[in-house]
This record gives sequence, structure tokens and C-alpha cells, in this order.
Amino acid sequence: MKIVLETNAQKFAKHFEQGNKEIDTQMRLAMFRAMSILKTEIQQHLRYKSGLKVQTGTLLNSIAWEIVQAGSKMTGIIGPENVPYAMIHEEGGFIPARFVKPRLKQALKFEINGMEVFSKGHWIPATYIQPRPYLRPSLEIHAERIADTFGIFILDAWRLPNG
Repeated sequence: MKIVLETNAQKFAKHFEQGNKEIDTQMRLAMFRAMSILKTEIQQHLRYKSGLKVQTGTLLNSIAWEIVQAGSKMTGIIGPENVPYAMIHEEGGFIPARFVKPRLKQALKFEINGMEVFSKGHWIPATYIQPRPYLRPSLEIHAERIADTFGIFILDAWRLPNG
């Protein structure tokens, strides 16, 4: 799952007589600020609020954003990249039953009731993972701040005289 923010310079430019270039620059700056706010909040949410244990930091460090522009349409996209388990944490769901076998050793080694057990393979039953969202809450928490960022963009782009 990724969060997508979109804005369109032409819609703003129609109402004002300034050139598109200044508006585009200010909009890109506002989108940059919005993506930075979101990335920081998502990482904070993962660390402290989501209920997920950050062990290796893979999910935490995979949060990336980009701004894509096609004509006057600008889109900011943010979310985890190349982390297969990211979506299941955000939305919850079933992990199918699977057979696990050793990859680097001749046997699996684990503990059951304090006793060491060795096995050539082990069936893991289907498991339901509860949703522990970290993207949506971050957007909800900062929706107003992000909207303000675009509001500031509008003021900066048109620099109303004496106001």
C-alpha cells in the first residue's frame, strides 16, 4: 500500500494571471514538504506506536517517496519499497500454511517447552495477522498539517501584495 497525494497546477493557474513556472516550483516545494512530513511521521509511528517490533529496521528503512510530474499533474507517492511483508502489517490478512526446511544447515533447531528439537522440516499452519497500520494513521494524524503546507504554497505562489 502506498499513500498518493495529487495536485494540479493548471487548476490553480486558471484563477490567477501569474506564470505556470512559479506556481509549479512552489507546488513542488509544497509536495516535498508534505512527503517529508509523512515520511518522518510514518517512521515515528513504526518505531513507537504501531505495535510492531522493529528488529532489523528493514521496514523502517524501506519508507521512500517520490514526486512524479506529468504535464501539470504532480503526484507524491510514499510507502515501503521491496518489503514483502509490509502490506500484511498495514491491512492484516492470512499467511498460508507452509513447509519450512533448512537452507543453510542440515536441520532446523528450535525449542519446545525448554527442550532443543532438531527437524529436517516443519509445517507452519495458516496464520492470521492482525492489521497494525502505520501508513494510514500517519496521514490521518498529519492531514491538517499537510493541507496547511499546500495552503502556504498557495500564498507563496501568488504573494498577495500588502497581505
